[in-house]
Amino acid sequence: MRIFCNFARSSLTKKQFIDNIKETLEEYRVNPNLLGIVITEDFLTKNTYNIKKVIKELKEIGILIILDNFGGGENSLKDISEFECDFLKISNTILKDIDRQKNQEIVNQIVILSKNMGIEVICDNIEKSESEEILKNIEVNLLEGNLYCQPIPVEEMLEMENKDMMG
Repeated sequence: MRIFCNFARSSLTKKQFIDNIKETLEEYRVNPNLLGIVITEDFLTKNTYNIKKVIKELKEIGILIILDNFGGGENSLKDISEFECDFLKISNTILKDIDRQKNQEIVNQIVILSKNMGIEVICDNIEKSESEEILKNIEVNLLEGNLYCQPIPVEEMLEMENKDMMG
């Protein structure tokens, strides 16, 4: 099971960010390859040099990088070229009307671009089987949302994981 943690871009510019991540991985004995840092929008942070440096260090540790809310708000094509991300999470502003042909074409083009760059696409907040079908036809392989699982407390998630590990 992968663990994705959201951080604003400004968090990545803090001096102790990398050290805190390393300490947390060690303390909770988490394999870094199972951790994903989701970089959320942050309208105030423009210091891309430090962010790129931190992302490079995180990737050297083995941590996955996810660019959140792609195609909406502040995240843009420029971010794909600047940040070495492993995943793009497509903006809900595009996905909420995925039954519209124009939105399907936008997602399709994002998927084509991402595949060409070796980046996987994630679509979240999937609540209807119709949306799931459309996205599968566009070849989006990673879908999340209430259609699959309602939010659950951490304790219940850990209990489910333990049952899976024990067979």
